[in-house]
Amino acid sequence: VIPSLNILEHLKSLNLSENEIRDLPWAIGQLEKIKTLDLSQNPFKDGRFKKLANDKRAKVSAVVTYIAKHAPKVSEKTTTDVRNPEQPKENDDGTVTVRIGLPEMYVKRLESVTPIRPFLACCVLRNLDLTGEGFKKFINVQTKLHSSSLCGNRTIAAIGTHEIKSFQPPLKYLALPPDELHITALHKKKPISAKELIDALVRDADLARKRTKRNTLNPLH
Repeated sequence: VIPSLNILEHLKSLNLSENEIRDLPWAIGQLEKIKTLDLSQNPFKDGRFKKLANDKRAKVSAVVTYIAKHAPKVSEKTTTDVRNPEQPKENDDGTVTVRIGLPEMYVKRLESVTPIRPFLACCVLRNLDLTGEGFKKFINVQTKLHSSSLCGNRTIAAIGTHEIKSFQPPLKYLALPPDELHITALHKKKPISAKELIDALVRDADLARKRTKRNTLNPLH
């Protein structure tokens, strides 16, 4: 559990069960507003805490208090470096720097999208070359992921990639009726409604299926 987790001071729910956490997670001991916490099924070295974490009757406050009291303290530098908004420098050894909880990079998920996409993960990638062949390779990887069992042709999960300079965070993630949602599709210049886009994709898929005499859809559709 990374120490910088403690900057998510308004975090209300956290499930880290069935992992390989061995040491007391200091950062969780700093989350005073946490209401739901599951650390069960982890091989903690501290036997007393392991028993507490697996006790379904234990109060969240008791778990947090135990961690705050017994977990080794982490240096202030370790917990504050992630707040630095400066762009990380490239490292010669190939190390990737990850910063979490930057306040200006906030995405709010509205209730309208919860039944469709109950989970949302966002990140900003810097120093990534998406020109020429690099862009083609990136799209190919994304397409393969969409057609895999992980995404189920986008029915389970979907990946969206955008240039951060084209919008201003914070953002809202919501769902709209097909007639109200307008999209500028890849390689297209004009926006169309989601209904029109879906109808066009279905037509294209049917034509492709007739040409190849197959019953399977192209992952693109």
